[in-house]
Amino acid sequence: MSIKENLARNLKNYMTENGKKLEPFAEELQIARSSLQKYLNGTGNPNMDTIEQMAEKMKISICALIGEPSEKKETDREVTELYDRLVEGYRNLLVYIMETVLLKQMHDNNPLK
Repeated sequence: MSIKENLARNLKNYMTENGKKLEPFAEELQIARSSLQKYLNGTGNPNMDTIEQMAEKMKISICALIGEPSEKKETDREVTELYDRLVEGYRNLLVYIMETVLLKQMHDNNPLK
């Protein structure tokens, strides 16, 4: 897919996710409604400043805005894997702390000392 096609598809998706409507978003970007409509149709050529501004207003990266869907899916997968590893690490740490505390309590309460 071309960058224009990626932009059109991703822009539609992110506008929907962010609750952005055509006319108010065009005003927010300080561009004509017709220009934004062309970007959404894949027929317009926004300049880099406009692309940066769109990404910034929707709190996404430029890559997410103009990239292939697989790039986003790959990034999402990587983030999910990192999160899962982090959660597993915290879980293991918590188990270790609990075992250590229990062993200490058992040792302190041992009548055979």
